[in-house]
Amino acid sequence: MRKTVCFAAVCFTIVLSVPVCHGQATDSPAKRQLDFALGLFQRGEYAAAIPEFKLYLKNPDWKERRDIADFFLGEAFRLQNQSSEAAQAYEALLASGATGEYRPLAAYRLAKIRLDEGQFDQVITLLLPLVEQILPAEFREGVLYSLGSAHSGQGKPQEAVDWWEKFRKEFPKSPNARRALLGVAFEEARIPDCEKAAQHFEEWLGEAGAPKDPAYARVLTELAACEEKLGRKEAAREHFLRLADGSEGEARETALLQSARLAFESGNWKAIDQLSPRMKKELKAPASRLRWFLIEGNRWYRTRDWKKAQQVYGEASETAQTANIAPGSGEAPLRAQIEVRRTWCAQALKDWKALLGFLDQAAQAGARGEEVDFLRGEGYRGLGDWKAAADAYAQVPEKSSYHQRAQRGEAEAAFRDGQWERCRNQVDRILQGSDSLNDRISWWLRGADCDRQLGRWASAAIMYASASQTSATPEVREKALYLEGWCQVRAEDFDPAAKSLSLFRKDFPRSEWLPEVLLLLGQSYGKLGKTREQIEALETLAHGFPKSTWNAEGLLLLAAAYTKDGNREGVLASLLRYRENFPEKKLQKEYALWMTDALIQHGSTETALEVIHSLQGEELPQEEKENLLFLSGYCHEKGERWAAALENYRNLVAQFPQGKKVFPSHVGAGRALEKMGKIEDASKEVVAAFSVLQAGKMDQPAYEAQLYLLQGDVEFDSGSYEEAYRAYARTSILYQHSELTPLALEKSALCREKLGDTEGAEKLRQQLKKEYPSYAPAQVQSP
Repeated sequence: MRKTVCFAAVCFTIVLSVPVCHGQATDSPAKRQLDFALGLFQRGEYAAAIPEFKLYLKNPDWKERRDIADFFLGEAFRLQNQSSEAAQAYEALLASGATGEYRPLAAYRLAKIRLDEGQFDQVITLLLPLVEQILPAEFREGVLYSLGSAHSGQGKPQEAVDWWEKFRKEFPKSPNARRALLGVAFEEARIPDCEKAAQHFEEWLGEAGAPKDPAYARVLTELAACEEKLGRKEAAREHFLRLADGSEGEARETALLQSARLAFESGNWKAIDQLSPRMKKELKAPASRLRWFLIEGNRWYRTRDWKKAQQVYGEASETAQTANIAPGSGEAPLRAQIEVRRTWCAQALKDWKALLGFLDQAAQAGARGEEVDFLRGEGYRGLGDWKAAADAYAQVPEKSSYHQRAQRGEAEAAFRDGQWERCRNQVDRILQGSDSLNDRISWWLRGADCDRQLGRWASAAIMYASASQTSATPEVREKALYLEGWCQVRAEDFDPAAKSLSLFRKDFPRSEWLPEVLLLLGQSYGKLGKTREQIEALETLAHGFPKSTWNAEGLLLLAAAYTKDGNREGVLASLLRYRENFPEKKLQKEYALWMTDALIQHGSTETALEVIHSLQGEELPQEEKENLLFLSGYCHEKGERWAAALENYRNLVAQFPQGKKVFPSHVGAGRALEKMGKIEDASKEVVAAFSVLQAGKMDQPAYEAQLYLLQGDVEFDSGSYEEAYRAYARTSILYQHSELTPLALEKSALCREKLGDTEGAEKLRQQLKKEYPSYAPAQVQSP
């Protein structure tokens, strides 16, 4: 049960009429014995009267006036401070069924004892029946007051208020009315009905003698608490000052600190300044002085005067050290808190070395936990120690109020430290808990930057798109849209790339990134087969930014685009502009290398072969040499010069055993050998190609599809139609290629025919006809 103030100690004098005890010679022994006991009681000889009352009550034949004996036996015990024995006597009277004038008195006396014992339920049970009875005024006064006390003890403040208010109404001039008023105020504060409580506390304080009352300090404390709950902090502060003026020692220091706290919370800096001299003079206990320093330092921190705040916290730290406050002492948390506050000042002043130093002192003072971990992260971040910062931020638990800031700090520090994966993971967590659109945009950009560093172009493009489509800030949208298209190009997602880059071109015609955007746009249109759109974008680049480095590549692409379009004049014009604007670049070699691939893609393999031969005397990187050797083999294969093709492919494998074109060269050599009827040798090339594939040195699906086609051809030529079918089926099912997939379907149907499955063959041909209606068989697959 909640502890409360019970006013059981208030005394109510009830005048008792003790029966006349002048004995007569003719009285019965019973009457003479009772009169004797009453006579002793009247003389105040209570100890002597007790055994005489007991003697009377012990005789079962003496049945008259036993209620008097029980009651006065109880009274004698009560006056001897033997409350337990008194209660037994009163209970005996109540149990006897007596209905005389002593029964209510016994109930009242027993209730008073039970009230002192804290048996509030029994008190209420005993007293409630008395309320409706006609009782002497002094008797009723005690009943009403005690009922208020009992309900207070039960933790029922409203009922206690009701009984005490009833008491005050009926007995306004009672000496105990003032105590009842105080009880009402305390219980109203418990309800809480702070407005009424404050009024009643003020009424009590306004009466004469209040400052000398033992309850004075508590009343002021409770009144201040009520005023604070009502939002009247200035009034509460004044009450604490009033309490401090009338107190000494610890009580005064506590009241002064409470007044200072309220001044701080209400932003009353003038009051803080007025209190400062008094605090320094009157506060003696180290804990009190530390608390004051903390309030004063917080005042300067709140007003963003970091240097003054740090100075005050420094004084507090010196006080703590002088007082030899140990980590395990009661004041240790105060010292630790002060050291942490100094750290916050250093953070605001961007004094990172001091910050870490203060944190060490805070740790010595016992400071631990998420705030310290967060501040350590801030310090390391300020010093540029990104790894240490990220690790410190990571120590802050999820349930901490610092977690959101620490999570962002860890992500940023990890990004600065090049921990792209760690940063990216944090970005996902941040976005899950972020409700602010601007916050989400900034983290979409950071996550996209991480994906870009990790080469996850498609994922990066998606996050840049999220930012570009939601941001209302032109600068943010410009960069996001540019990088969205940039990543889409690298992800070879050319259709969305063209849309993103076209939108950028429209919305940001003066952007510094426009030259690169036009080039990327031209590349995307080229990959999509939109030659006219490609030419338009690249011509815009060439005319608008002729000296841009992006235009150098753009002119070569433009020449190639004009080649596709069959515009010889456009090709010539592009090459002339290239030579004019970039004389330091050797056109012949670079253009020839690019043109070789372009000619092959358009089926001009004989012309491409001539260009390759023209480059034989050029100094080329090993990768280019390998590529040209491979393309030379392909051109010979396309011209059905199988021996020449085989020679080129085998030369490549011999010269570049670790090269990128080793796998397709084995496949090309196998095709040439198969065409030459050398099935066994072709099979060896298939095995060699599979070895390269299994080693993980090839990641281009089109080449894999060609390998399975070759395997099928070899098995078909060997008469292993089932194995051939499985190889062809792998290509037709697992790969989507405009040339290879229909070819695999055609050959799969032939295998089914050879195996006698005409129905299966017909189904495959119907699938071929439906999915590739314009298919025409090709002898050699594209490189």
